[in-house]
Formats: sequence, structure tokens, C-alpha cells
Amino acid sequence: MPHIDLSNVEAADITSGGSFKKLPAGGYVAKIVDIEHVAEREYFWLVIDIAEGDYASYYADAWGIGHPGTHRLLVSYKQSALGMLKARLNLLTKCNPGFDAVAAFNGDNWEAFIGKRIGLVVGEEEYESNTGEVRTRLNWFNAIWKEPAQIRANDFKVPDLKKLKSGDAPRNSARSAYAYDDEPLPFS
Repeated sequence: MPHIDLSNVEAADITSGGSFKKLPAGGYVAKIVDIEHVAEREYFWLVIDIAEGDYASYYADAWGIGHPGTHRLLVSYKQSALGMLKARLNLLTKCNPGFDAVAAFNGDNWEAFIGKRIGLVVGEEEYESNTGEVRTRLNWFNAIWKEPAQIRANDFKVPDLKKLKSGDAPRNSARSAYAYDDEPLPFS
């Protein structure tokens, strides 16, 4: 076992859940911090972090950097999703003056997306933990895209909690459709 000097470390409060500040469902101005292009599957992930407010840089800690699957948005360019692709690229262009998301996409200029902002409304969903307990988490996979001005003006509605239905297969974090690229996408 390694020897670690803990003499200058303040112990965390483990009796009350510690000081972890859970990100609530709501509207956020987010920024794109990374992009993961999966060309063979015709989609890309926009890894996001919170850009403004009390939760700014929420995912910038070691845990958030090490778990990008918990805070990313899927953008498909399969034939069946081209209308959604166009809408999302147009909104990214509108929200970031001087940026042409369509040109960046068509030019394979993935790095151009880094730092761009978007408004997002995210709700919660229930899932079954590995211990069989029903818990809630943010559902970034179904985030609603908005303009940052709409978020700042509180001009949005948070989706209702997506509850597990009786008889649903467990949706635990280890098998989440948006956590692993080897899972099937919700569209063809």
C-alpha cells in the first residue's frame, strides 16, 4: 500500500454526503469543451461544460474530465437525422456570431466547435443503480437546445422527470446508451 502524507489534508464530511453540489435539472448556458467524431457511425459527440452561473465549470474537475460520457450531446449525420443536424448547426451558428457551424462541419474542422456556446435545458430521469436502487440523474441525451439568451431570461420549461416504467429493463449507469459507443443508437 502506498504511503500518503495526510497531515495537511482536511477530512471530508462523509456522514452527510460531503460537499458534492449536485447539478439540478434546469437551463444552462453551456460551452463545448471537446468533440468526439465517430465517422464510421456517422455521428459526433459534443462534450459540454457549464459556462455561466453558479455551476460554471461544473465538469472541469478530475471526475468530469475522466467521465465525458456523463455530459455530452449526440449529433448524428445519418440520412434519417439530417433535419435535426441542420437545425442544431444553424442554432450553433446563431448563438456564436462569426462562427459558421455548417462550414466547420463540412470542412471537417472539428476543433472550431471548441469553446462555442449553446443554451441547454436538461431534465432528470430515473435509473436503476447496480444495487437495484432507483435513483435520478440528468438526461443530457435528451437535452433541449436553446439560445443562451433564452436561458438567461429563464424562457424555458424543464421537462418532467422521466420515470422508470414497471417492467422496464434496468437503465443503470454501466449500460447507459449515451455512456458507451458500442451501444446501439436510438435511431438507424
